Amino acid sequence: MIFTQIRPYYRNKVSPDLVTQTAGQVLSVMDLEGDATIVITGNKEVHELNLSFRNIDAPTDVLSFSQEVNDPVSGEKYLGDIVISYQKAVNQSRTEAHSL
Repeated sequence: MIFTQIRPYYRNKVSPDLVTQTAGQVLSVMDLEGDATIVITGNKEVHELNLSFRNIDAPTDVLSFSQEVNDPVSGEKYLGDIVISYQKAVNQSRTEAHSL
C-alpha cells in the first residue's frame, strides 16, 4: 500500500491518486512488494530534513529513507519514506522541459 501525505498548501496542486498510482507502477517495475509513504511538501521541510539527516544545508528535490522492516501489527513489509519538494519538482520540470 502507498500512503500519500500532501501538505495542506500543495493539496490543490497535486493529485493523491496520481501519486499513489505512479508509485505503485514504480514498485511493480522494480519488482518490489511492500508499503511506502510518499510526502509532498515544500523546500523548507525538505531543507530541514536534508540538514538533519544528511548534514546538507540546502533543499533538494527528493529524499528517501529506506526502512525495509515488517510492520509489527500488519506483518506487511514497510519499504520506507520518500519526501518530495513540490517547488524543486516544478523548477526541474521547467528547466528540463518535461511535465511535472
